[in-house]
Amino acid sequence: MKREAIMALLREKGFRATEGRVALIEALSKRPSPEPIEKIAVSVSRTLDAANVYRALLAFTKAGIVRTIDFRDGKTYYELASDRHHHHHVVCTDCGKIEDVHGCIPALEKKVLAQSRSFSMIDSHSLEFFGMCKACAGKS
Repeated sequence: MKREAIMALLREKGFRATEGRVALIEALSKRPSPEPIEKIAVSVSRTLDAANVYRALLAFTKAGIVRTIDFRDGKTYYELASDRHHHHHVVCTDCGKIEDVHGCIPALEKKVLAQSRSFSMIDSHSLEFFGMCKACAGKS
């Protein structure tokens, strides 16, 4: 994502385009897969300390710039939401390798709503797949 586009995105969402915020969005846009805050904080440590990275990620998540993912390992992972199409992930439970899975099943939300007694609308969902990558399965 280009610097000008990042600055425009931040302003559009009501944020000042500070050097630290721009650096954080740049770092996220270069990531091939979601990462935990510890790795993200290291990559922008020249510009932001860990506490400010955490605060910015929370604010960006609320604003819809960043999305969080739970890979069932006790950490929260972050990825840029505005730069990617809706997708899910497949995660190796042995080595932790993460791959994007493109595409979604639009009929699934309709089916969930049809089965629900209490809900009339779904505004988002999260779906991750867990298994073993070919390299790890070959070691077994």
